[in-house]
Amino acid sequence: MIRDTSREAYRILIEEGKLSKRRAQVYEYLYFHGPRTQPETREHFNDKTSSFSPRFAELENMGLIKAVGKTTGEQTGHTNTLFDVTTRIVPIPLPKNKTRKDSKKEVLEAMRNLWRCLKGDEHYIGDPLKEVERIATKIKEEL
Repeated sequence: MIRDTSREAYRILIEEGKLSKRRAQVYEYLYFHGPRTQPETREHFNDKTSSFSPRFAELENMGLIKAVGKTTGEQTGHTNTLFDVTTRIVPIPLPKNKTRKDSKKEVLEAMRNLWRCLKGDEHYIGDPLKEVERIATKIKEEL
């Protein structure tokens, strides 16, 4: 079923290449065949690696698809969420994933703050033990 209200959204998002390949595949499938569940989508694309599942959360966070109901899977008996496209034309930008480089910069900045604290910099306000704890947490996140 093709919806008039989402024709413009489809044209802009798919035809103008505003989505990554996998996101576009999920969006297009839901546009033409929705509402559908994640398991139905995986089956449609014969996806054994679950590479389509994360795209649902991304598209939902972008405001391009939404949950519209629940259904019980025929094979598993589990309750699954039905998703369908929205009329949103411009996706909500997703937050940038933090890179290792970003994390290293944060650790270095925390270490600089600790150094300022330990050498008695009058501009530093904080607890040195909290700074050490913050640095340790950042390093632990990297491992």
